[in-house]
Amino acid sequence: MSFVLLLLCGRGSEALASIELTLISPEPGQAVEMDTVVLEGLISDLSVTEVKVLVNSQAVRFISVEKGYFEGKLFLDQRVNRVTFYGANARREYFRTEFEFINQLKRKKTISERIAPRISLNYLEGNRFKILSPVQFQTLKLTLWDNKNDISQVGLIWNHSNPVYLDGNQSQILLKLKPMASLKSYDLHVFAIDGDGNRSRANYHFRVERLKCELSLEPEMGLFEATPIRLEAEIYGGSGEIKKIFSLKTAKGLGASKRSTSSMMSFQVAETSLEDRFMGHLQLLDENGIEATCTSTSTAHLFSMRMARKVLFSEVSKLESVRQVIKVAVTPPVRQARFRVFLKSHDPVSGFSQRDWKTLGNRRLKSSRYRRDWTLELRKRVRPGTYLLKMSVELSGGEVQFTELIPVTIVRSLDDDQDLLEEILRDEAERE
Repeated sequence: MSFVLLLLCGRGSEALASIELTLISPEPGQAVEMDTVVLEGLISDLSVTEVKVLVNSQAVRFISVEKGYFEGKLFLDQRVNRVTFYGANARREYFRTEFEFINQLKRKKTISERIAPRISLNYLEGNRFKILSPVQFQTLKLTLWDNKNDISQVGLIWNHSNPVYLDGNQSQILLKLKPMASLKSYDLHVFAIDGDGNRSRANYHFRVERLKCELSLEPEMGLFEATPIRLEAEIYGGSGEIKKIFSLKTAKGLGASKRSTSSMMSFQVAETSLEDRFMGHLQLLDENGIEATCTSTSTAHLFSMRMARKVLFSEVSKLESVRQVIKVAVTPPVRQARFRVFLKSHDPVSGFSQRDWKTLGNRRLKSSRYRRDWTLELRKRVRPGTYLLKMSVELSGGEVQFTELIPVTIVRSLDDDQDLLEEILRDEAERE
């Protein structure tokens, strides 16, 4: 007696097609009294050239199909044997089915020996279609349990490809599945076999919603309560109205969150300390319940207006006889200031003490945003030699701060071909 099985198969979201598999030997549902049996069968689709056969925990066998007919042998090494047939036709339409055969030569197992391992996935239920977010897809995790803690084999079949075997010594396994751009939905078959030969399996069918985002933050520096921090999101994919939760948080989790349907959000940050860094976060939720998250690549460095003002040289990178580049750091940051640079020359006999301060440069700099680091580029003629350097910074309201004194050396510029016997510095009347 032969057995005809109608197999449903599909490719992505295309219409389903049917393939008939006729199993001639052994007969499904009939017990056998031998370990090795003859396998014969027919497949209605003549474009199928190979069928894969998996028996219990044995290695997968590949049996050729000629004009719809296949034959081979099965080794039934358990009392209850589960045999899986699967493959694909020329149009890459897949099929898979399972049979169970009883080998009466094998003894019956005890109750504890008959307990099959348990398998589960954190976001999916067997035989129930679900839509996953990209984050859920990337963190799909297989959980294993066995009453004797003896799992001999665990593996998966991803979209009807060859089995991939996993480490059964772990109770939880991150699957690390690779997405396929050509498919709109995915099929996943998971199986586990314990030391007693009990087999558990589960089939999952799901789609991955292409929901993701990119988040920008600006400005990157400012003052608590005075500088609004703006977050702006670029969102890709998702269905229907997408709910958004914008957050601005420190490394310790301090900050604020706001819900919105807009792709932009502004925060006026209350003072939490003298200074801190804040990073932008965004959580998305579409109408299908798909979630996605993203984090800004830059941070907002905020300072308290109560901080003691500090003006420090951050770098005196290039001092030449006709050009000078000086970098200074002002904390808390400012948007405008007048910078004055002073030099006092060194005399081999009297040193610095008998010399007067001369003005090297006088600049008023402005910025549309708060800045801590400022760069002054001057072009004053100065005789090469050793000097003391200091700077004053005049802020709004007439407040003036001075830097420390530092010794510097001015070298001759390569293009300095003018008479260097003129005054070291011009009179301060040139100030702006």
